[in-house]
Amino acid sequence: MKKNRVVTISKFKSGGAGIAAFRLHNALAKTNYDNVFVTSYIKEGRDSINLIYLKNNNKIKRILKRILKKVNVNLIDRYLKQKKILESYRTDCEIKSLPYSNYELEKNEIIKNADIVHLHWVAEFVNYKYFFKKTKQPIVWTLHDMNPFQGVFHYKKDELKNKKSIGFFDDQIKKKKRNYIHIKKNIHIVCLSKWMMEESKKSEIFGIYPHYLIPNGLEKSKYSEIDNINKRKKEIGLKANSKTFLFIAQDLDNHRKGFHLLYEALKKITNDHVNIITIGDNKPHLFENFTHVHFSNLEQGCEINEKYQMADLVLLPSIEDNLPNVMLESFFNGTPVLAFNTGGMKEHIKHGVTGVLIDCFDTLMLSKEILNVLNNEYHFEKKIIKEYALNHFDVNIQINKYKDLYNKILN
Repeated sequence: MKKNRVVTISKFKSGGAGIAAFRLHNALAKTNYDNVFVTSYIKEGRDSINLIYLKNNNKIKRILKRILKKVNVNLIDRYLKQKKILESYRTDCEIKSLPYSNYELEKNEIIKNADIVHLHWVAEFVNYKYFFKKTKQPIVWTLHDMNPFQGVFHYKKDELKNKKSIGFFDDQIKKKKRNYIHIKKNIHIVCLSKWMMEESKKSEIFGIYPHYLIPNGLEKSKYSEIDNINKRKKEIGLKANSKTFLFIAQDLDNHRKGFHLLYEALKKITNDHVNIITIGDNKPHLFENFTHVHFSNLEQGCEINEKYQMADLVLLPSIEDNLPNVMLESFFNGTPVLAFNTGGMKEHIKHGVTGVLIDCFDTLMLSKEILNVLNNEYHFEKKIIKEYALNHFDVNIQINKYKDLYNKILN
């Protein structure tokens, strides 16, 4: 019997969204779906079956432009023109992007021969102007941030704080996105959190499409308990009898991830029996009373699981976040998570059970709750946290929900 082919499209297979999409691809590859993962070309090992790297067509266009210039024909690259306009605005944001691209995915034969096209994080990878017009297959779109139903920004707070400087241009891009996407009727929106689903449903772009709640999933077998954790803590320079906190972010300077709030909260803590592990591209400078160990990059798997299991608490002070991988990975390792009462975190952090939830973005409350953990005000049980993870984020739950959705669409 012919297998149904699902083509998964994600600009990256690294970063939070890329990792989640790639995990789903690998899990689907073990089922009765012929799953292909399409991503942009970067120098990474080709470590999966059915992995297709696409190259940007900018180089071809530059050569063509030079040839046409010699015969006095001017080739206008609309994507680069819009990019220059976007960059000309002064903005304060994490990231901004356009609904245009030079990758030309709509011409790719693998995508054209799919039964279902599954989009993930596709900013400046999918060219909205042509892709939705020319893609005949049904589309499933998993939302990792708000960009698909916003203008140039990827989260609401960035849109709001830049309204004065770029609001008119942002509104123009949003209208163009709506017009491009609404050509296509057979689109199904998947949200990782109820928070994202509510935001998407009330948007003018995605409000007309059916929505489904399918959180990311992890494989239980990859999160087994690691032996001699206290010995390993000593080996990396941590104090054996001190509480340990863990903070992870690809970019520690990313305002949305809230490290600036955590820094202010830590200022108020004078206790010198505190270990802090940070993982990210840039090392922060913390106060001398803390024993601080930093790792610039850790592979997904045993090495990073070890750091989760060393921690008594994972600090996740994001101002906006969908369903961060950090929270799921922490739960699978039996470690509680501290976060603000926002996004997907508020849906799964049960105060005093799976972590600590803080009602407002207040550094005084943040430092108070960290002190409560230091003073043993909470008694978290690893077994209960792991059970919660398995009941809500097991990869088999995720796969079964996607298979049900795919079957519903195809039938």
